[in-house]
Amino acid sequence: MDVDEALRLYANRPRSIVLERVKEFLGIYVHDCDGWEDLREQLTSTSRDLRPYADALTVLLNEPQPAGTLSYIVAVDANWSLDDGGSDTDAAAALAEIAEILHAVINRPE
Repeated sequence: MDVDEALRLYANRPRSIVLERVKEFLGIYVHDCDGWEDLREQLTSTSRDLRPYADALTVLLNEPQPAGTLSYIVAVDANWSLDDGGSDTDAAAALAEIAEILHAVINRPE
């Protein structure tokens, strides 16, 4: 297999729908937030169905991810800096907090 073929296969590899949905959510709702309260306000004010994002976050956090995946999406897609420089453990904790806020918004009484 030559380099061009290897690159083509890599570019066309199947991507995780769950990961893509989480990245989409982070890019839309978390990327420009100034903290947890700002995130809560943005989620509360949207008219979009947030359940698919909550489901994807739950699956992502409960399935093993390749090393560096969680820290990468928090740093790049969420645009958040982690205190220790970006460990997957700290990224998982941040994503769990985001998931908790998301579920609270979805399940709030109207």
